[in-house]
Amino acid sequence: QLSEKEAEFKKYYTRTHNYMLDMPGQELFSRMIRNNEFRESVCAQFFRRKFLCDEHIVFKEGMLHEDNYFSFKALLRAELAGYLKESLYIRRVRDGSIMTKQLSAAHLQGYFTAYIQMLSYAANFEGPQDVQSSILKAVRRVYIACERTYSQLEKGERDKVSFLDDLFSRILYNLFRKEMNQKIKLEKEKRNIGEQQSKTILKKVKRRLLKWIGRK
Repeated sequence: QLSEKEAEFKKYYTRTHNYMLDMPGQELFSRMIRNNEFRESVCAQFFRRKFLCDEHIVFKEGMLHEDNYFSFKALLRAELAGYLKESLYIRRVRDGSIMTKQLSAAHLQGYFTAYIQMLSYAANFEGPQDVQSSILKAVRRVYIACERTYSQLEKGERDKVSFLDDLFSRILYNLFRKEMNQKIKLEKEKRNIGEQQSKTILKKVKRRLLKWIGRK
């Protein structure tokens, strides 16, 4: 049942393109983004401890979806990186994990925090234009995840998200929430109009059908 429910995981880690074993991290990042094969999952990566310490790349404690910024920053900061096209171990997908359990405010908070971290990195990045473009695509991907998560949450869960300790994040989230509420409202109005039009058409069809039957 779980394999059917979470079927996307079966092909999630499969990459069809080939990448070199030693190339600049920014180049590998750009190629993977361009091929839609950049995967944030840290458990599928190997790092030198010294590199992580030198670059101050750490997980934010208590945050969900922290892999998004961790992998993003690590690859962009790596002088050399590579991809080994081999299956070295198997991931066990289980019920109740961050990726399989029911969405909550913590998921949205995690995604939005990663979005802000990546957005800040993008704003301060000075490098080749193609890498800048790839960075913005990655930021956009996480923003879309924020939108998707927000739209799937109940209002009570959405209201639990807060950024009390960070004014910039709080302002951005309030703008995001305002925009999303407007989108949800418009979509609901469109559905209502569509339902009303369908009912009107059905009524017309029924009247015509009754007239036709009456003639018989």
